[in-house]
Amino acid sequence: MRHNTYNNGDIIGRYKIIKFIGGGSFGETYLVENIQSPGSNYLLKYLNPSNPASLEQARNKFDIEAQVLNDLNHHQIPTLYDKFQENQKDYLVEEYIKGHNLEEIAKNHIFIETEVIQILNDVLNILNYLFQKNIIHRDIKPANLIKRESDGKIFLIDYGTVKQVSTLNSTIMAGTAGYMPQEQIAGNPQFASDIYALGMTAIQLLTGENPINLSSSENEVICQNLTQFNPHLAKILTKMVRRIPLARYSLANDVIADLEPLTFLNQTLIQRYKIINYLGGSGGFSHTYLAEDTKRKQRPCIVKQFNLNNNLHIAHEVEARLEVALPLLENFPNHEQISRFLDYVRDNKKLYLIYPFIEGENLKNKITKGNCWSEKEVTDFLQDVLQVLKFIHGQGIIHGDIKPSNLIQRQQDKKFILIDFSEFKQIFTLEFNNRDNRIVVKPGGTTGYMPLEQEKNQPQHSSDIYALGMTAIQALTGVHPQNLPRDSNHELIWQNEIQISPELAKILTKMVRFRLGERYQSAQEVLDALNPSPPPIPPRPAIEIIWEWLKNHKRLVFIGVSSLGISTFVSCQINSPKERANNLLAICKAETDNKQYLQAIQTCNQSIQIHPLPAAYVFKGIALQSLARNEDAIASYGEAIKIDPNYIYAWANKGSIHNNLKEFDKGLSSCEAATLIDPNNFKGWLCLGIAQQGLKQYDESINSFDKTINLACGDNSPDAAYDCALSWHNKGESLLFKAQDLLKSTPPDKVQAVQLLKEAIPAVDIAIEKGKAININTAIFSKTKAEAEKLLSKLLSEQR
Repeated sequence: MRHNTYNNGDIIGRYKIIKFIGGGSFGETYLVENIQSPGSNYLLKYLNPSNPASLEQARNKFDIEAQVLNDLNHHQIPTLYDKFQENQKDYLVEEYIKGHNLEEIAKNHIFIETEVIQILNDVLNILNYLFQKNIIHRDIKPANLIKRESDGKIFLIDYGTVKQVSTLNSTIMAGTAGYMPQEQIAGNPQFASDIYALGMTAIQLLTGENPINLSSSENEVICQNLTQFNPHLAKILTKMVRRIPLARYSLANDVIADLEPLTFLNQTLIQRYKIINYLGGSGGFSHTYLAEDTKRKQRPCIVKQFNLNNNLHIAHEVEARLEVALPLLENFPNHEQISRFLDYVRDNKKLYLIYPFIEGENLKNKITKGNCWSEKEVTDFLQDVLQVLKFIHGQGIIHGDIKPSNLIQRQQDKKFILIDFSEFKQIFTLEFNNRDNRIVVKPGGTTGYMPLEQEKNQPQHSSDIYALGMTAIQALTGVHPQNLPRDSNHELIWQNEIQISPELAKILTKMVRFRLGERYQSAQEVLDALNPSPPPIPPRPAIEIIWEWLKNHKRLVFIGVSSLGISTFVSCQINSPKERANNLLAICKAETDNKQYLQAIQTCNQSIQIHPLPAAYVFKGIALQSLARNEDAIASYGEAIKIDPNYIYAWANKGSIHNNLKEFDKGLSSCEAATLIDPNNFKGWLCLGIAQQGLKQYDESINSFDKTINLACGDNSPDAAYDCALSWHNKGESLLFKAQDLLKSTPPDKVQAVQLLKEAIPAVDIAIEKGKAININTAIFSKTKAEAEKLLSKLLSEQR
């Protein structure tokens, strides 16, 4: 057994021995005090190899450590203070780190995940610094990692085996068995070799397993005990210790990036939300955590973390969009199958959104190649989610990112809950194009689930239907949409994967049509296809209908006559075909008012067959339009116009469909016809203003909305009250758009823009007030107002 050379109190140079710390094959280590500066403690290393034959090798190690420490400057690498000789003996004096190495601590302590994550993060930052200096440590292990007593920081020690990348032709193998990968054993260490050693160290700390026992016959590191830990941590560690360097992390920064979300574990946000587990990330821009609300009896909740972009070009745009989005989020329509918003926190260049925890299973985990759904399961799923889409689309909201990972099946009732609307995803994935000097807004959806129009940043309600159809097909086939082939017309080829009924196959195919116009346009339309109307009730006998009509109209003045007698009587008493058509038209109108659109279409058709009235075609068109059968509706309005070219509602309704489809040229033509037929009808002016706004004819649109306001706001009908509120909003919107155009002109007309914005804001205020009075959703009004206020504030601040 080796004995230490010096005793407590001995003096070496200007250093007094306080105590012996340890020794190895190359020398001894002591805690010393500088006698010229009492109270200053250091670590003294004395070169004293146990085997005199290895003196040259030991001195070389000593010189390397001195040279490396002299060149390094990192707060978690010990500082070299002195190197001297005395009596032909070599000494190094380094910074003393008061604490214990991890090997010592592990003897009496089981490391938990958060401790190991912190250790990994500390050491990876040291390695990142070393790699930038082209330095490989070559001997990372628990014994060479010291945890400082004062703050728990980890220090990497023992730099005698360090090598510069440029001098890696040494024939001397350095390192410790169990922590060295194959390439290091072969004398070709790389940056990835240190990452391997650190990964083995972390696995040892977590499991207590000796690294030598963690290799399979193929020499790939395995450790079944990792399955009990956070899967994201286990995945990182597994990649750190891959046998082949190319399959391993090559740089410390890559590991740091993957580990960064885990460093948030066990922290408490605003002294309330304690982070207890990491659930996953989305493309690097957001991370999701399970937390507990400490102020609400540890109730579980979900915390979504978004990184605020530091790019100066983007930061202002992000802030502007957040100012609009956050109030809308707080006032988001309530629905039992939409994850409701609880709170948000802004802290240290990050935004945190808090939602309640949903006890259930993510759809992504339920649909795999080996666990495909039955036709009934898919049908039930579609009907459930389509009801949610029907609700949000009715509020003017598009989800924008429907996919398996954004659907959770609630354990309590098996209902599907829709999460993660795309608006925040778009905000936090903004990019700045230096070449064009502009901000690029990425589509909010996910590749494979996005249709063409959304890839062009023009999402429609039908885009959500496409994404839902893709999700349903994936549930049936177990194949990700990106892996399904397409034909020469870009249509999806998917039915070869499974056998299902022709009816469901037809519905799914129409949901995922490549062209927007060939797809279902509304959730209700898909629901109607999934739940076709029952067969029509057989017509009642004519005599029964006549009898009831006569009783209702008190036309029956005698009884006890033959069928022939009644027939003869009726031929004299029943109204003309036009009157009968009008009677059916009244029923069609009532059915339309009650949103019984399919029945309304059938009744209107009966009326048209008896006697074609323009109003019957108009109400049929309204029912078709409500079912998003836009082309059929336009055709129906066209038939009304053929009968009566001056039928204003046919022109106005036809124009409104073209406007909704963004066919503003066609909308303008129809709407102008309506205003020419009856200049005192507000429907035509509202239609015209929307078309003009779509064509960026802002002055003309403002004039049209003013005329709508004058006509509609003095009318007492419910339709007029709605159109009055809408026109005030649209006027404010046109003023805003015109101001934005003026700012893009050369030179920008900021003075006129300010004036327009000062007119826009009170106009939208009136819209909000009138909208609330009739209980309509004013979220879109508030969004316009916030956008105008933000722009006005910016312009006014620039003028100061």
